[in-house]
Amino acid sequence: MSRALLVSIAALSLAAPFHQSLAQQPYTTEVSNRSNAAVALLPMSTASADARMHATLGQRALDMGRAAAAAQHFQQALAADPTSAFAQLGAANAATSFADYDAKLTAAAKLAPNASRAEQLEIGIARKTLVSDYAGAEGLARGLIATAPNNPRSYLALATVQQQMGNEAEARKTLKQAIAVAPNFSPSYTQLAYSYMTSQPTDPAKAKPYVDKLVVLEPKEARAFITQGSYYRATNQLPQARRAYTRAAKLDSTMSMALQQRAHVESFLGNYDAARADYDAAIKLGKQNDAATFGMFRTFVAAHAGNPKQSIAELDQLVSNIDGLNVPDPVGAKVGALTAEVQIAIQIGDFESASRAIAQRTPLVREQVAQATDEKVKRLAEADIAYYDGLLAARKGDAATAKAKADDIMRIVAENNDPQKDQPAHAVLGVLALEEKDFSGAANHLAQANPNDMYIQYERALALDGAGKKSEAKAIFRKIARNNFNSASVAVSRADAAKRAR
Repeated sequence: MSRALLVSIAALSLAAPFHQSLAQQPYTTEVSNRSNAAVALLPMSTASADARMHATLGQRALDMGRAAAAAQHFQQALAADPTSAFAQLGAANAATSFADYDAKLTAAAKLAPNASRAEQLEIGIARKTLVSDYAGAEGLARGLIATAPNNPRSYLALATVQQQMGNEAEARKTLKQAIAVAPNFSPSYTQLAYSYMTSQPTDPAKAKPYVDKLVVLEPKEARAFITQGSYYRATNQLPQARRAYTRAAKLDSTMSMALQQRAHVESFLGNYDAARADYDAAIKLGKQNDAATFGMFRTFVAAHAGNPKQSIAELDQLVSNIDGLNVPDPVGAKVGALTAEVQIAIQIGDFESASRAIAQRTPLVREQVAQATDEKVKRLAEADIAYYDGLLAARKGDAATAKAKADDIMRIVAENNDPQKDQPAHAVLGVLALEEKDFSGAANHLAQANPNDMYIQYERALALDGAGKKSEAKAIFRKIARNNFNSASVAVSRADAAKRAR
């Protein structure tokens, strides 16, 4: 499945309560008092003042991690002006499921002919990234900069595409251009800080000035202190991270994200009861798909505690419970939980659980994209299915199946304008080579796989170690051991990586 699709679905979990009265929203007055340059909206074609106001508030809510509030504002903008392409695209970006996102993006595309040039380019970028046409998206993003060279959002659009293409160094240069164009525009600092903290090649210390500036620019926003907490996690200062998230939770007692992030910290600190308590509190506060998403992270606590089989059992139970959670995207929620289960089971060699979870997951992935307006999305979903089939086969040492699935992936993505399109196939072939004790071949393939996937990097370190490249292996093991950003793979591999890094 395309990274754009996966990212859009993952981002849908960022939810917060919507205050029904516009006057009750703490950021309404703040936005209205800011200059247009500080809010930095790209040109909109609407003539409706109400549509423009709600679109502005919706975009601000998205910037600050309030997706539910954003969705409500964009709907109000569309009620004021059904022809607003910007509002329709915003509604897509605040959607709660892939089907909702796809439908709203398609609706935005139908409005594009009468939209501003900036709106047309933004919609085009979104449609290109959805089908992994990153080269096409990059061209449109550069066109957006030419259209609006003094607006930082133009540069953020290009930087995002560059990140999706794996060009992190170029993305950082582009984000610095955004800051030069608008020094008081806080989203640029957030995106650049997270780039240094979480995307390879990471360099967390370089995030500090951008985090510090973000806190100065947004002293009343929980999102700023959530970012600060992430900086402390990235630099292995976990007690300080916990304090930052606690401050964020106090700044906005309605936002679930701060408690969820603090729960991650408690997991890494080994405070497992506290972690579960924070996840439970976040679930109670959460909106949209939060109950399922946070519930999935809660299952990782057992893996952090050294019991990944318990995590698998809890994920099974979560999948069974999702239909009763009343989340807007139960299919996507099940796919997320089953993906985590597959990852844990494959990593620990529980092939029976992995096979069972894949059997449940595969039809759900197809259901998730069944109504996609572009057939390329369905093909990308088939590549995603082939990846997990191939990864399981590789771990089992089933060379014929693993190679066949790697071939399937390459065939499906062959026409994609994506420089990273073959990463999943290399991951499958690398894991297979490692099982066959072809350490050099494994290291070669895994060096061409996703550098941000900690399980794949763990396997790469094992391959390097087997090939006699001890210092390179230890460097990767240390990076995994110090990775304080939660995932199924990190929960399982972190403790062993720490031992191997010594």
